[in-house]
Amino acid sequence: MTNFVTLFCLEDESAWRERLRRLAALAGVSPEFRESPVPPRDIGATEGLASVRSGGSSASAAGGGLELGGDYPPPPPNWVPPAGGLGTDWFGGSPGTTSESLALTSPRAAASAPRGAVVVSLAGDGIEAGLVLPQDEAQVLNLLTSQGEEGLLVGVHGLAAGVNSTLVAALLAGAMSEVFEESPRGDWDDEFAFGTPVAPGDRGVCLVDFTGSTLPLSSYLAPVSGNNCDWRDLVSPGLPAPARLAGGLPRWGEVAVLSGSGFLERHQRPQAEAVLRGLRRAFSLVIVDFGSGKSLVDCPEAAEVWVGHSERASVLAWEDLPLPLGPQTAREVNIHLVCQPFGGLSAYQAGLAMELAHLDYPVFYPGKHPKDEKLWQREGIVWPPTKRTHAEYLQWAKELWNDLNCDEKQSIFPASYFGFPAISPYAPGRERETGLVAS
Repeated sequence: MTNFVTLFCLEDESAWRERLRRLAALAGVSPEFRESPVPPRDIGATEGLASVRSGGSSASAAGGGLELGGDYPPPPPNWVPPAGGLGTDWFGGSPGTTSESLALTSPRAAASAPRGAVVVSLAGDGIEAGLVLPQDEAQVLNLLTSQGEEGLLVGVHGLAAGVNSTLVAALLAGAMSEVFEESPRGDWDDEFAFGTPVAPGDRGVCLVDFTGSTLPLSSYLAPVSGNNCDWRDLVSPGLPAPARLAGGLPRWGEVAVLSGSGFLERHQRPQAEAVLRGLRRAFSLVIVDFGSGKSLVDCPEAAEVWVGHSERASVLAWEDLPLPLGPQTAREVNIHLVCQPFGGLSAYQAGLAMELAHLDYPVFYPGKHPKDEKLWQREGIVWPPTKRTHAEYLQWAKELWNDLNCDEKQSIFPASYFGFPAISPYAPGRERETGLVAS
């Protein structure tokens, strides 16, 4: 995704420029303005605009009402630009140039815009052509949203019934919100700079409940500010623009939260998938608590986090889980296992059995912290927790974010940033060296 849109207008079209700037902000894309000087005799029409005024029947039929400068076909409603960047002569607007990114133009600047630029006009401005604002605002927002970068989705799954995946998902979301604030931006020493570092971004983290619970997330988290919202509230009458969506959800600290609405019915899955796609447009990272088992929605997961207890049922479920073999860098989905210190087995016994079942996957061993557990049962899950729990989850969040953003396990953080050697403390066989085995 290019994450920007080019807007063509004349220097004196301040109202058009301000309206499109606000819409671009709502869609989460950066506007890049190309302003042309006002011609000595502004006739308000161009040769390319003639077909727009005359109706452009072929363009309207192809694009569902989108009318463009010239007689070139419009992009389809779900248009995505091709990869590969922009050509050197893209901004020329001369015959033969093409656009590989979305371009919008005012009617008066249509002559200087490239082929395929979408004409957008303001109602009552004298020239109404193409998409007219404000009545066509939804269509303009859809076009702008197609240029926005999509965030990553991490699914949290329970290995067996009764595993508290919500606790792990919430603490991971809180830790990730801190990772976003603390991550270096590439100004560290060259010995740690493996190519171009990937900055987490500033759109934040969203926690979503798809466990089947009918209770709002505010029943588990404390404190939550804002009115409760579940995913069904977002599909009627339709998903808002990303900026409105991100700003309208309740907050648990720095994390936006979206509650569930009971178990998903089959006919509800397309709506739930649309909500997750909208959330990925609005946030840099979406963490979805799916409860026990695999996800029922068809949405690509950048990482799967499997949560188990130190018990026989979790060990057997992990052994039976069909997982791809080979190095993790060769797989499209990163997979992490969390072995919580609850159950009849010691954390070391359960973790060792799980490591032997799938040698390629890292295992995270959170400790047993009675002070935190009492607080969570009495008041709800809070972030940040006590010092040791905070440190454990923050280290794991950095490791997971590193896996999501880098090829060949190359860290976007220097090793000294983690406070431990470059080799991951969660690799098999290192759990005793790091002291992260529950006693």
